[in-house]
Amino acid sequence: MAEPGCGAQFQAAVRVIQGLPRSGSYRPSYEEMLRFYSYYKQATAGRCQEPRPGFWDPIGRYKWDAWHSLGRMSKEEAMAAYVAEMKKVAQKIIDTVRPDETTQEMFRYFEPLYEVIRDMPRPPDAFFRRAGGEWGRVPALSP
Repeated sequence: MAEPGCGAQFQAAVRVIQGLPRSGSYRPSYEEMLRFYSYYKQATAGRCQEPRPGFWDPIGRYKWDAWHSLGRMSKEEAMAAYVAEMKKVAQKIIDTVRPDETTQEMFRYFEPLYEVIRDMPRPPDAFFRRAGGEWGRVPALSP
């Protein structure tokens, strides 16, 4: 089976980030969210050509600065960068979070990525536990 294209991977990663619960056990850092935002804007709208927000809109200025810093990056490069950022976030979670019931819940949000991104970092089996005390696995891609 051929690996899905960059567009499908990008859409899956966007759905995961947008679907993370605000009060869940994991929230991307402010810096990570700015990177996701800038790559998303570049991938969907192209090069930043809007005027920079004014002094009284500091959040808008941070977002504009992040997007504007990407310059002439192509939409395809921005999609690939978004997916690469998603992989970094997943690996960071795997490396820093202890396996327990909240991590199992957290990785449930990442499941759509495992279906379309072959090299998406996967947590060890210890991160997943099924009802009845059995340990589960992250679904693997079909060959």
